[in-house]
Amino acid sequence: MSSERIRELTDTSTTINDLIEKGKVKIILLDGVKHSNKSIELPEHGDTIVHTQKSKGHKVKFNEEYLI
Repeated sequence: MSSERIRELTDTSTTINDLIEKGKVKIILLDGVKHSNKSIELPEHGDTIVHTQKSKGHKVKFNEEYLI
């Protein structure tokens, strides 16, 4: 499920180096309106679209592809 890829970052002492995992690509979503932040793990192949609504992070859409 895609929601397993999205993690709320609640620990204010977390550093960028704490979030880096070998072999994974992530984006960090900083929402200054809701004062929240999330770590989003990207698929190996495909598109990731972050939708906003009224200047707030609203939803993330994953379009995965698999190489054969």
